[in-house]
Amino acid sequence: MSQASKSSANFRDLPKFMEWRLPDPVDPALSARFAGELGVSPAVVPVLAKRSEGDIEKARRLLVPSCSSLPDPAGLPGMRAAARRLIEAIARNEPMVVYSDFDADGVTGAVVIKEALDFAGAKGVSVYFPSRFEEGYGFHASSVRELSSRGPCLFITTDCGITGVEGCLEAALQSSDVIITDHHLPGERLPEAYSILNPHLPEWAPFGLRDLTGAGVAYLLAAALFREAGIEGDVPESWAHDLLTLSIAGDGHPVVGLNRHWVVSGLSSLRNTRRPGIAALLEVAGICGPGGAKRPLSFDRDVTFGLVPRLNAAGRLEDARHAYKLLVEKDPLEARRLALHLDRLNRDRRGMEETIMTDCFGGLWPEGNVAYAICIAGSDWHEGVIGIVASRLREAFGRPAVLAAGNGELLRGSVRGIPGFNVVEALSRCAEFLVGFGGHGGAGGFTVRRESLQGFFDRFKTVSAELLSSATLRAPLDLDGLLELGEASDETLKGLLALEPFGQGNEVPLMACLGLSIQDIWVMGKSGEHLKLRLSQGGVAKEFIWFGMGSVARSVALMGRVDVAFVPYRNVYLGEERFSSLVRDLRPSWEESGKGYEEIVGDIAVASGNGERSVVYTWSPHAAWSLWVALRKAGLQAALHLEGESLVQAHEANLVLSSPGGVVVSTAPWELERLGQAKRTRVIVAHEPVVPRVREELSAFCRDRGFPCLLRPELHENSMSWFSWTYPEKESVQLVWKSLKERSNDDSVPYTCFDEVRRVVMENVGYKPQLPGVYEGGRLLLEKVLAILEEMGSLEYGNSRRVPVVRLRTGRKFHLADSPTYVESKRVRQQRTLKARLHE
Repeated sequence: MSQASKSSANFRDLPKFMEWRLPDPVDPALSARFAGELGVSPAVVPVLAKRSEGDIEKARRLLVPSCSSLPDPAGLPGMRAAARRLIEAIARNEPMVVYSDFDADGVTGAVVIKEALDFAGAKGVSVYFPSRFEEGYGFHASSVRELSSRGPCLFITTDCGITGVEGCLEAALQSSDVIITDHHLPGERLPEAYSILNPHLPEWAPFGLRDLTGAGVAYLLAAALFREAGIEGDVPESWAHDLLTLSIAGDGHPVVGLNRHWVVSGLSSLRNTRRPGIAALLEVAGICGPGGAKRPLSFDRDVTFGLVPRLNAAGRLEDARHAYKLLVEKDPLEARRLALHLDRLNRDRRGMEETIMTDCFGGLWPEGNVAYAICIAGSDWHEGVIGIVASRLREAFGRPAVLAAGNGELLRGSVRGIPGFNVVEALSRCAEFLVGFGGHGGAGGFTVRRESLQGFFDRFKTVSAELLSSATLRAPLDLDGLLELGEASDETLKGLLALEPFGQGNEVPLMACLGLSIQDIWVMGKSGEHLKLRLSQGGVAKEFIWFGMGSVARSVALMGRVDVAFVPYRNVYLGEERFSSLVRDLRPSWEESGKGYEEIVGDIAVASGNGERSVVYTWSPHAAWSLWVALRKAGLQAALHLEGESLVQAHEANLVLSSPGGVVVSTAPWELERLGQAKRTRVIVAHEPVVPRVREELSAFCRDRGFPCLLRPELHENSMSWFSWTYPEKESVQLVWKSLKERSNDDSVPYTCFDEVRRVVMENVGYKPQLPGVYEGGRLLLEKVLAILEEMGSLEYGNSRRVPVVRLRTGRKFHLADSPTYVESKRVRQQRTLKARLHE
C-alpha cells in the first residue's frame, strides 16, 4: 500500500454510516381512510399501513389486539389425544413428570403444565429440569431411566423433546408414555411418543402457529385439557398470560397474532400480579416499588431486559429450579429471598459476560475480518453465559457466531445466526463432528468432543460461507416513516406508542427527519457517556437523546446538517407521561452528500440500465463514499470497497458485481475477488491514482483482464481537491485557526461552530458549494486540521457545563513540525510535486 493510501485508509473517521431504506409513500386515499376510520394521527398512518400491508382490519388489530384468531385447542393435531391421556392419568392417579428446558421459556412452560394439572385435580406431579452443565439441553435417556426407577410414569415435556428419540425409546422400555410439547425444529427422525405437539410439524401448517413459544404450546395443551375435562369455565380468562409474556420475551418470539394478544393481557397481569414471586422480582429489578407497578409495563424494557435475564440467570449459572420456585412461591418473604438470589446471579452473569467479551475481542479482530462466521472457544468460560456473548458478537460483526466452553472431554456451545442464515441447517451440515445439536432457525446449541472442535469450527466457517454466498451481511436501516421535524410532536410520539407492545415482528416504530441543522450539543451522564442534541428545521427545534454515544459528539458536530433516525419513548414520572425521541442512527445530510457527480452518475445509470457492471475507481476513501452516496441516491445498486478489505469485508461488493447493472466504487479494484462476469465489467477512473505504484496496479488490472478502462478527465480538478482536503496545507491550518479564534469566548469554541467554520474556510480557499464532494471534503479538511492543531498542542477538547468545546491555547508559538499528521501531509504533497515535475 502506498503512503498516500495508508494515510487515507487509516484516517480514523472514515465514514461507516449505515444505508437507510426509506418507506414507500402511502396512497393519499388510503391514508385518509386509515386516519378517518382508525382515529390516528396522519403521521402514524404510514407505520400502520406498512405493518398491516394496507389492510385496515389488520391495522385495527394492531391497535386493539383480539383473540379471534385462537383456534380450538382440542382441534389441533394430536391435542385431543394428549388431553384425554392426561385426564386418564389424573383419574388413575398415575405419577406424572413435567420435564422441561432450563431457560425462561422452559421454566414458564413447566409452571403452565403444573398449574393446569393442578386445576384438573392431578396429584403427585413432579417437575424436572436437566442440568445445563451435567446433562445439557434435551430429553435424555439417562434422566428418563432415573425418573422411572420407581415405576412407570407419564412424561410431559415442555420446550424440549422433539429430538428426544433416545429418551422416548428409554421411556418405552420403562413402560412410560411421553407427551411432547415443543416448538423447536424437528430432526430427521421423530421420537416414538404418545403424542407430539409441535407447530413445525407438517400437519400443523394450516393453523399458522409457527411463532409459538414452548410455553405457548404447553398453554394450548392446558386449554385443551380444560375443555375436555369440562372445567374451562372454572379457569380465569387471563390465566397464565403473564407466564406466556415472559416466555415470548425470553425466546425473542414475534409479538404478533396470538402472541400479541397474550402479551397485551400478560403485561396487565404482570403489573397487577398476584404471584408473590413476580412482585418480588419486579421490585428487586427496580421496575416498581413495594406497592406494585405505578405505570404500565413495557414489554421490551421491563420484561425482556428486566425480568427475563433474572429468570434465565438461574439456569445459566446454577439450577433452573430456583426460577421455577420463585414463580410458584406463595410466601412473600421466601419469594423475596429467591428474587434477591436471582438478582445476585444476574449480576454475576453480567460480570462473566464482560470477561468473556474481553477475551473474545482481545484476539478476535483478525478473524472477525476474514471469516464468514465467528468461532471461538474458552476452557474457563461459563457455558451458561456464552449464548449471550454469541449474540453480542453476532451484532458486532454482522455474521453468525459460535462459542464453545468447557475444560473436559465434552464441550458445549451456542450458536447465533443472522437473517438469511438457518442455524439448524448449518449445524446439520456439521453433524459428523458433533455429539448432538438442536435449536431454531436463528439460534442453537451443540455438544462436541474436544478433539473434534477445530474440525467443527473449520466446517462451520465453510458452511457459513456457502449459506451466505447470496445473502447480504449489511442489512440497511429499515425506516417506518418520514416526518418533518414539526410533525414529531408529543401527540405523534404518543400515537406511535399506541402500537405497543413492541418486540420482534412489531418493533418500535423507527422514524426519520431529514436535513436538520444542529443548534446545540450536550453530553449527559456521570462521565458524559450520553449525547443530547437540539436539532432544528424551518423554525422548529426539538431535542433528541442518543444513549451511549457521548464519545461521538465531535463527529456529529462536524456533519453540520444531519438526518436523524429515532424511536419514540415514554417515561412516567410522578404519574406524568413524558415523551422523548431516542436516536437510533445519525448520518450527514443525504441531501447535501454526494452532490456534483450528476454527469458521471447519469452515464453509469445508462450503462447499468443495459445490464453492464461497473467498477468506479478513486484513490480517496472519502471520495469513494461520496460517489457511492451519489449512486445510491440515483437508485443504482451500488457497493463500496476499500483497499485492504478481506473477502468477507468485500462481500457486499462481490454480491453487487454478481448482479447485472451492479456498480462498485473501489479504491483498489485489483483486490476484488469473484468479479462475476469479468469480461463484461468495465472500470471507470473517476480520479487518477496519485502515486505511480497504484497507477501501475490499476493499469495491470485492466490490461490483464481485458477490461475496458474509461478515464473521466473532467474530474481531474476534483481529484486535486480531494488531495488538498486529505493533505492540508499551511494556509488551510491558518484559516481554521483564525476562524476558531474569531468564534471563541474566553478561548472556548462550542462544537456547534464547526459547520460555520467549515463553510468559511472552504469559501476562503475557493471551493464553491456546488463543487463535487465539497460538503464531505470540507468535513474531512476540518477534521484533519483539528487533528493537526491538537497534535501541535494549540487546542484541546473539554466540556463547559456539559457543552463540548474546543479550548484554544493562545499566547505562545506552535510549530507545524510537531504534528505527525501535518509532516506526513507535507511529505506526500512534496512527493507528488516532484513526480509532477519529472513528468513535465
